[in-house]
Amino acid sequence: MRLDGVVVLYNPDIEVYHNISKYIDCLDKLYVIDNSKEIKYEIVNKIKSLDVNKIAYIAKEANIGLASALNIGINLAYNTGANWVLMMNQDSYIDKVNLGMMKEYLENSQINNLAWVSARFEMPNEKFRPRKSMTYSCMEIISGSIINANIFKKAGPFIDKFYMDVIDHEYTIRLNKQGYTVLRLNYVEFKHKLGNCKVKEGIITYNYSPMRYYLIVRNNLYLNKMYKYDYPEICANLVKSLYKNWLVRIFYEDNTWEKIRAMIAGYIAYKRGV
Repeated sequence: MRLDGVVVLYNPDIEVYHNISKYIDCLDKLYVIDNSKEIKYEIVNKIKSLDVNKIAYIAKEANIGLASALNIGINLAYNTGANWVLMMNQDSYIDKVNLGMMKEYLENSQINNLAWVSARFEMPNEKFRPRKSMTYSCMEIISGSIINANIFKKAGPFIDKFYMDVIDHEYTIRLNKQGYTVLRLNYVEFKHKLGNCKVKEGIITYNYSPMRYYLIVRNNLYLNKMYKYDYPEICANLVKSLYKNWLVRIFYEDNTWEKIRAMIAGYIAYKRGV
């Protein structure tokens, strides 16, 4: 089994160096795709110093979006012989012990159509409690997950136009529709940040930028349009969450009305086919 990795950078700080250092030893190759317009060479050089033979750095010098960057990294890994590819965010990490458990599962799995396996993270007000079970057809799994490179080539790339949000939701549904298996190992932990996550009056807020809320609305509505006849219950729940969860959360954040306007703009963009 050859396991490569992809991590996407965007205006990173030194935290990404420490994060990569926790899992680089478990990989055969790591593709670092940098979407920053201005390259932070001191951080890039620090990352390369971890292992110059394992790390391949690709500077895009423009923000091409998470989906496009992941497509580039996974294709590079596939073309150099990787069977599986770990995907990580710059502000997330998985340690050697937990990544070792994921590799062990993949090496011993008898599931022939296994396409995507993820680890589990807990919200900021929760404590991680390992579970022996696995969750099938989970939805939110880009960071801290490993994708089957051969199946990725068959199923097709992530949708570039989604840019960053809902990429994982769409791909999970697509894989299920094509007969592949997606699962989460509930006994494996990785550390993951969701925006500037805070808990206020018992409500978890992500404090995303207005642009992020624009994308969340636009992309979820487009996803609903794509799959509502194949998976009506899943799509209906995603649309409901736009109003039940996201709208409630942003009332506990700063710049509330600016974010609501961004959500309305996302709806208008969807209706116009933008």
